[in-house]
Amino acid sequence: MGEKSDEIAFEIDKKRAELGSDLQELEQRVRSTTDWRLQFQKRPLVMISLAFGGGILLSRLSDGSRSGKRAGGQPGRSLNSSSPVAPSATNYQMKKASDTLDYIGGALIGLVTSKVRGFLKDTVPGFHEEYQKVERHKGSESPNTDPA
Repeated sequence: MGEKSDEIAFEIDKKRAELGSDLQELEQRVRSTTDWRLQFQKRPLVMISLAFGGGILLSRLSDGSRSGKRAGGQPGRSLNSSSPVAPSATNYQMKKASDTLDYIGGALIGLVTSKVRGFLKDTVPGFHEEYQKVERHKGSESPNTDPA
């Protein structure tokens, strides 16, 4: 009977040591994953893209109440009212510039989300499977989903 309890105690101690080692490894991975300085050293372009995309996103969110307004709070008016350019041409150019910035912002947000998703897939065990579950669940809720 004494040998059995010694074997069980040995196995418990062995498992406890393995779990402690696994926990330390996981803690180290979490630290390195969340250390933005280390991530910047490893992936400077991704981090710069994240910062740039975040800046664009924040500027678009904070600019929502002021969209379309120029000097004096009037849409389509520029600071220089004696401008020789017709207001419709100026509005067209502003619309085109605004659309271009929207496209750039959308592309950057798409790039950043793709990079973040890939980064999490590579560093967080089980993330990819859970992400796919959520994606399938969301796809089944929407009647007009595109399977592509």
